[in-house]
Amino acid sequence: MSIVKPMGSPHFYHPMGEYAHSPLLSGFVEGYNTLDGAGSIAFGIVVVETVRDLGVKSPKQLAISIGKAGLIGGLMMAVVYVLLSYMGATSLGQFRPSANGGIALVQIATHYFGGYGNILLSLIVIVACLKTAIAMSSAFADTMSDIFPKFKYLPVLIFAVVMSALLATMGLTEMIRFVMPVLMIVYPFSICLILISLIKPLLRRPRIVYQMTTWWIAIPAILSGITTIPELAHAPVFSWLFKLNHILPMAQYGMGWVLFALIGFAIGLILSVKQAPQSFK
Repeated sequence: MSIVKPMGSPHFYHPMGEYAHSPLLSGFVEGYNTLDGAGSIAFGIVVVETVRDLGVKSPKQLAISIGKAGLIGGLMMAVVYVLLSYMGATSLGQFRPSANGGIALVQIATHYFGGYGNILLSLIVIVACLKTAIAMSSAFADTMSDIFPKFKYLPVLIFAVVMSALLATMGLTEMIRFVMPVLMIVYPFSICLILISLIKPLLRRPRIVYQMTTWWIAIPAILSGITTIPELAHAPVFSWLFKLNHILPMAQYGMGWVLFALIGFAIGLILSVKQAPQSFK
Protein backbone atom coordinates (compact mmCIF):
# COMPACT_ATOMS: atom_id res chain seq x y z
CA MET A 1 0.00 0.00 0.00
CA SER A 2 2.82 2.41 0.80
CA ILE A 3 4.14 1.90 -2.75
CA VAL A 4 0.76 2.20 -4.49
CA LYS A 5 -0.46 5.05 -2.30
CA PRO A 6 2.49 6.57 -0.40
CA MET A 7 1.88 9.02 2.43
CA GLY A 8 4.58 11.34 1.12
CA SER A 9 7.77 11.49 -0.90
CA PRO A 10 11.07 10.50 0.76
CA HIS A 11 12.82 13.16 -1.33
CA PHE A 12 11.20 15.91 0.73
CA TYR A 13 12.63 14.75 4.06
CA HIS A 14 16.21 14.93 5.25
CA PRO A 15 18.05 12.48 7.53
CA MET A 16 18.04 13.43 11.20
CA GLY A 17 20.39 12.88 14.12
CA GLU A 18 23.36 10.61 13.49
CA TYR A 19 21.96 9.59 10.11
CA ALA A 20 22.59 13.09 8.82
CA HIS A 21 26.35 12.74 9.37
CA SER A 22 27.09 9.03 9.03
CA PRO A 23 24.07 7.12 7.67
CA LEU A 24 26.01 3.98 6.75
CA LEU A 25 27.73 3.45 10.11
CA SER A 26 24.66 4.53 12.07
CA GLY A 27 22.51 2.08 10.16
CA PHE A 28 25.13 -0.61 10.61
CA VAL A 29 25.14 -0.23 14.41
CA GLU A 30 21.35 0.10 14.56
CA GLY A 31 21.25 -3.22 12.73
CA TYR A 32 22.61 -4.84 15.88
CA ASN A 33 19.05 -4.64 17.24
CA THR A 34 17.86 -7.17 14.67
CA LEU A 35 20.18 -9.83 16.13
CA ASP A 36 20.52 -11.29 12.62
CA GLY A 37 24.30 -11.63 12.90
CA ALA A 38 24.65 -12.80 16.49
CA GLY A 39 21.56 -14.96 16.17
CA SER A 40 22.94 -16.74 13.12
CA ILE A 41 25.82 -18.06 15.22
CA ALA A 42 23.41 -19.36 17.83
CA PHE A 43 20.91 -21.17 15.63
CA GLY A 44 23.35 -22.00 12.85
CA ILE A 45 23.88 -25.25 14.75
CA VAL A 46 20.15 -25.94 14.62
CA VAL A 47 20.10 -25.31 10.86
CA VAL A 48 23.03 -27.67 10.24
CA GLU A 49 21.48 -30.43 12.36
CA THR A 50 18.13 -30.01 10.61
CA VAL A 51 19.71 -30.30 7.15
CA ARG A 52 21.60 -33.39 8.30
CA ASP A 53 18.35 -34.94 9.50
CA LEU A 54 16.97 -34.41 5.99
CA GLY A 55 19.68 -36.74 4.66
CA VAL A 56 22.49 -34.39 3.65
CA LYS A 57 25.61 -35.84 5.29
CA SER A 58 28.53 -34.69 3.13
CA PRO A 59 30.25 -31.55 4.49
CA LYS A 60 30.52 -30.21 0.94
CA GLN A 61 26.84 -30.76 0.23
CA LEU A 62 25.96 -29.27 3.62
CA ALA A 63 27.89 -26.13 2.78
CA ILE A 64 26.33 -25.86 -0.68
CA SER A 65 22.76 -26.45 0.52
CA ILE A 66 22.99 -24.08 3.47
CA GLY A 67 24.87 -21.52 1.34
CA LYS A 68 22.10 -21.49 -1.29
CA ALA A 69 19.42 -21.18 1.38
CA GLY A 70 21.36 -18.40 3.09
CA LEU A 71 21.81 -16.50 -0.18
CA ILE A 72 18.11 -16.69 -1.00
CA GLY A 73 17.16 -15.73 2.55
CA GLY A 74 19.63 -12.84 2.58
CA LEU A 75 18.31 -11.43 -0.68
CA MET A 76 14.72 -11.69 0.51
CA MET A 77 15.60 -9.99 3.81
CA ALA A 78 17.36 -7.23 1.89
CA VAL A 79 14.21 -6.60 -0.14
CA VAL A 80 12.11 -6.52 3.05
CA TYR A 81 14.44 -4.03 4.76
CA VAL A 82 14.56 -1.77 1.69
CA LEU A 83 10.76 -1.71 1.54
CA LEU A 84 10.52 -1.04 5.27
CA SER A 85 12.95 1.86 4.88
CA TYR A 86 10.89 3.29 2.06
CA MET A 87 7.68 2.84 4.01
CA GLY A 88 9.17 4.56 7.07
CA ALA A 89 10.51 7.46 5.00
CA THR A 90 7.22 8.07 3.22
CA SER A 91 5.28 7.90 6.51
CA LEU A 92 6.85 11.22 7.51
CA GLY A 93 4.28 12.82 5.26
CA GLN A 94 1.66 11.97 7.88
CA PHE A 95 3.46 11.25 11.17
CA ARG A 96 6.29 12.61 13.26
CA PRO A 97 9.45 10.49 13.72
CA SER A 98 8.79 7.64 16.18
CA ALA A 99 10.85 6.48 19.12
CA ASN A 100 11.21 3.07 17.47
CA GLY A 101 10.13 1.19 14.38
CA GLY A 102 7.38 -0.69 16.20
CA ILE A 103 5.45 2.51 16.85
CA ALA A 104 5.90 3.58 13.23
CA LEU A 105 4.58 0.24 11.94
CA VAL A 106 1.47 0.52 14.12
CA GLN A 107 0.81 4.04 12.87
CA ILE A 108 1.28 3.01 9.24
CA ALA A 109 -0.90 -0.10 9.57
CA THR A 110 -3.66 1.94 11.25
CA HIS A 111 -3.45 4.62 8.54
CA TYR A 112 -3.97 2.17 5.70
CA PHE A 113 -6.25 -0.47 7.26
CA GLY A 114 -7.82 1.18 10.29
CA GLY A 115 -8.42 -1.05 13.34
CA TYR A 116 -7.87 -4.18 11.24
CA GLY A 117 -4.34 -2.97 10.54
CA ASN A 118 -3.23 -3.75 14.07
CA ILE A 119 -4.61 -7.28 13.79
CA LEU A 120 -2.87 -7.79 10.46
CA LEU A 121 0.39 -6.38 11.82
CA SER A 122 0.18 -8.64 14.88
CA LEU A 123 -0.23 -11.72 12.71
CA ILE A 124 2.69 -10.70 10.49
CA VAL A 125 4.96 -10.11 13.50
CA ILE A 126 3.98 -13.44 15.07
CA VAL A 127 4.72 -15.34 11.86
CA ALA A 128 7.99 -13.46 11.28
CA CYS A 129 9.32 -13.71 14.83
CA LEU A 130 8.03 -17.10 15.98
CA LYS A 131 10.55 -19.10 13.97
CA THR A 132 13.41 -16.96 15.26
CA ALA A 133 12.19 -17.28 18.85
CA ILE A 134 11.95 -21.06 18.52
CA ALA A 135 15.40 -21.39 16.94
CA MET A 136 17.10 -19.04 19.41
CA SER A 137 15.51 -20.67 22.45
CA SER A 138 16.34 -24.14 21.19
CA ALA A 139 19.94 -23.20 20.33
CA PHE A 140 20.44 -21.52 23.72
CA ALA A 141 19.12 -24.54 25.62
CA ASP A 142 21.13 -26.96 23.48
CA THR A 143 24.37 -25.00 23.91
CA MET A 144 23.93 -24.51 27.66
CA SER A 145 23.19 -28.21 28.21
CA ASP A 146 26.33 -29.12 26.24
CA ILE A 147 28.61 -26.69 28.08
CA PHE A 148 27.06 -27.33 31.50
CA PRO A 149 25.83 -30.97 31.61
CA LYS A 150 24.11 -30.35 34.96
CA PHE A 151 21.64 -28.07 33.19
CA LYS A 152 19.17 -30.22 31.31
CA TYR A 153 17.74 -29.12 27.97
CA LEU A 154 14.06 -28.76 28.94
CA PRO A 155 14.52 -26.66 32.13
CA VAL A 156 16.92 -24.32 30.31
CA LEU A 157 14.48 -24.01 27.42
CA ILE A 158 11.63 -23.13 29.79
CA PHE A 159 13.87 -20.57 31.53
CA ALA A 160 14.75 -18.94 28.19
CA VAL A 161 11.11 -18.71 27.13
CA VAL A 162 9.93 -17.28 30.46
CA MET A 163 12.74 -14.69 30.60
CA SER A 164 12.03 -13.65 27.01
CA ALA A 165 8.36 -13.18 27.84
CA LEU A 166 9.23 -11.03 30.87
CA LEU A 167 11.62 -8.87 28.83
CA ALA A 168 8.96 -8.41 26.15
CA THR A 169 6.67 -6.71 28.69
CA MET A 170 9.17 -3.84 28.94
CA GLY A 171 8.14 -2.47 25.56
CA LEU A 172 10.36 -2.18 22.51
CA THR A 173 11.98 1.17 23.39
CA GLU A 174 12.97 0.10 26.90
CA MET A 175 14.03 -3.34 25.72
CA ILE A 176 16.37 -1.81 23.12
CA ARG A 177 17.83 0.51 25.76
CA PHE A 178 18.28 -2.46 28.09
CA VAL A 179 19.98 -4.84 25.66
CA MET A 180 21.96 -2.34 23.56
CA PRO A 181 25.04 -2.33 25.88
CA VAL A 182 25.13 -6.12 25.66
CA LEU A 183 24.80 -6.05 21.87
CA MET A 184 27.59 -3.48 21.58
CA ILE A 185 29.85 -5.93 23.40
CA VAL A 186 28.70 -9.12 21.71
CA TYR A 187 28.48 -7.97 18.08
CA PRO A 188 32.18 -7.14 17.51
CA PHE A 189 33.01 -10.71 18.50
CA SER A 190 30.20 -12.10 16.36
CA ILE A 191 31.24 -10.11 13.29
CA CYS A 192 34.89 -11.11 13.63
CA LEU A 193 34.05 -14.79 14.15
CA ILE A 194 31.79 -14.82 11.09
CA LEU A 195 34.30 -13.04 8.82
CA ILE A 196 37.23 -15.20 9.92
CA SER A 197 35.18 -18.37 9.47
CA LEU A 198 34.69 -17.43 5.81
CA ILE A 199 38.44 -17.55 5.18
CA LYS A 200 39.19 -20.37 7.62
CA PRO A 201 40.22 -22.84 4.85
CA LEU A 202 42.95 -20.39 3.79
CA LEU A 203 44.50 -20.16 7.27
CA ARG A 204 47.26 -22.47 8.46
CA ARG A 205 46.32 -22.09 12.12
CA PRO A 206 42.79 -20.71 12.41
CA ARG A 207 42.78 -21.05 16.19
CA ILE A 208 45.52 -18.48 16.77
CA VAL A 209 43.84 -16.06 14.34
CA TYR A 210 40.54 -16.37 16.19
CA GLN A 211 42.25 -15.94 19.55
CA MET A 212 44.37 -12.91 18.69
CA THR A 213 41.48 -11.12 16.98
CA THR A 214 39.06 -11.66 19.87
CA TRP A 215 41.66 -10.74 22.50
CA TRP A 216 42.43 -7.45 20.78
CA ILE A 217 38.79 -6.40 20.44
CA ALA A 218 37.80 -7.35 24.00
CA ILE A 219 38.63 -4.01 25.67
CA PRO A 220 37.22 -1.67 22.97
CA ALA A 221 34.08 -3.81 22.73
CA ILE A 222 33.52 -3.60 26.49
CA LEU A 223 34.16 0.14 26.41
CA SER A 224 31.65 0.50 23.60
CA GLY A 225 29.04 -1.34 25.64
CA ILE A 226 29.65 0.71 28.80
CA THR A 227 29.47 4.03 26.98
CA THR A 228 25.99 3.25 25.64
CA ILE A 229 24.69 3.68 29.21
CA PRO A 230 24.42 7.48 29.60
CA GLU A 231 23.74 7.22 33.34
CA LEU A 232 27.30 6.02 33.90
CA ALA A 233 28.92 9.06 32.24
CA HIS A 234 28.77 11.12 35.44
CA ALA A 235 29.82 8.33 37.79
CA PRO A 236 33.46 8.84 38.91
CA VAL A 237 34.14 5.13 38.57
CA PHE A 238 33.14 5.06 34.90
CA SER A 239 33.70 8.62 33.64
CA TRP A 240 37.33 7.92 32.74
CA LEU A 241 36.18 4.97 30.62
CA PHE A 242 34.04 7.35 28.55
CA LYS A 243 37.08 9.59 28.00
CA LEU A 244 39.21 6.58 27.04
CA ASN A 245 36.59 5.36 24.59
CA HIS A 246 36.40 8.76 22.85
CA ILE A 247 40.11 8.50 22.08
CA LEU A 248 39.60 5.35 19.98
CA PRO A 249 39.23 5.87 16.21
CA MET A 250 35.60 5.66 15.03
CA ALA A 251 34.40 5.23 18.62
CA GLN A 252 31.84 8.00 18.10
CA TYR A 253 30.13 5.67 15.62
CA GLY A 254 30.28 2.63 17.89
CA MET A 255 33.07 1.14 15.75
CA GLY A 256 36.08 1.71 18.00
CA TRP A 257 36.85 -2.00 17.88
CA VAL A 258 37.50 -2.14 14.11
CA LEU A 259 41.14 -0.97 14.19
CA PHE A 260 41.94 -3.36 17.05
CA ALA A 261 40.30 -6.22 15.17
CA LEU A 262 42.54 -5.55 12.16
CA ILE A 263 45.63 -5.41 14.39
CA GLY A 264 44.70 -8.64 16.16
CA PHE A 265 43.92 -10.35 12.86
CA ALA A 266 47.25 -9.27 11.39
CA ILE A 267 49.19 -10.52 14.43
CA GLY A 268 47.28 -13.80 14.40
CA LEU A 269 47.93 -14.21 10.69
CA ILE A 270 51.67 -13.64 11.16
CA LEU A 271 51.83 -16.13 14.03
CA SER A 272 49.82 -18.71 12.10
CA VAL A 273 52.25 -18.52 9.18
CA LYS A 274 55.33 -18.83 11.36
CA GLN A 275 54.08 -21.84 13.32
CA ALA A 276 53.27 -25.35 12.18
CA PRO A 277 49.76 -26.10 10.90
CA GLN A 278 47.19 -27.10 13.51
CA SER A 279 43.60 -28.18 13.03
CA PHE A 280 40.83 -26.08 14.54
CA LYS A 281 37.81 -27.73 16.06
